[in-house]
Amino acid sequence: MFYRFTVIFSLLCCSVIMMGCIALFPDQEWRGHYVLTEVAQSTSPQTEDVGKAEEILAAAVDAYGGLEKLKAVKNIAIVARATANSPTMGEMQIETTSYSLYPDKFRQDFKTPQGDQMGYVFDGVSAFEYVFDEVSGMTIQPLPPERANAFKDTVFREPLWLLRNLSENEIPIQHGGTGKVEGKSVDILLVPQPTTRILQLFVSQETRYIVKFIHRETTPEGVTADRETFMDDYRDVEGIKVAHQIVQKIEGQVLSESQVTKVILNAEEIDASVFQAPE
Repeated sequence: MFYRFTVIFSLLCCSVIMMGCIALFPDQEWRGHYVLTEVAQSTSPQTEDVGKAEEILAAAVDAYGGLEKLKAVKNIAIVARATANSPTMGEMQIETTSYSLYPDKFRQDFKTPQGDQMGYVFDGVSAFEYVFDEVSGMTIQPLPPERANAFKDTVFREPLWLLRNLSENEIPIQHGGTGKVEGKSVDILLVPQPTTRILQLFVSQETRYIVKFIHRETTPEGVTADRETFMDDYRDVEGIKVAHQIVQKIEGQVLSESQVTKVILNAEEIDASVFQAPE
């Protein structure tokens, strides 16, 4: 059961807190852009790159609804229908619900058509995974520190929190050039995550929405790979723009596609207890 859960979570992790659409870079063009992250880790950013990045960030904040509205969001819950593609298990239909409590808590629950329930929970310091079925009941397994630590990056990448966090705190950002996503022009911002791995943000030059993320991650099996998250179908939720579609790829292979069905901002029931292990 835990193996199946790990496979599902590897495919869908964070899929409903970063919405996306399929967008393609030719292989050579993509690898050229990825080199920028390596440069960003080894050289000091130029003043003009920093200034350009801050200008793009400010425009993105305005496009999403403005800093004051972003600051008013204390938590977000997102429900989605997802299709995951696994080389070993084939195509799976999953219902997902994610909860983010700013600044550092995250939970994602999964439910399969067979009725299996499973999920991951991070309380800001430690994390656990759980599986529930009617026969065995609830099974909880703590995660090792290195895997729990990776959830800090997960929380960091939630778009509404990310834009606010970058605007309010002294997190270095750099303009990494320009490119194309789905044939449309984008600016690329390079941002260090809490684990220091570089996150690439692809910001539409037309709308100033984030249309793509790229980050490097290590899977539960210990394999390091590049995950691409594509965001599309932005809709207004209480005056804030939230993407409602996502496609995720690893090394160019489509892993999951999700359609958001419900978004709740500042839900009263989302407090610290949601992120605690059951007694």
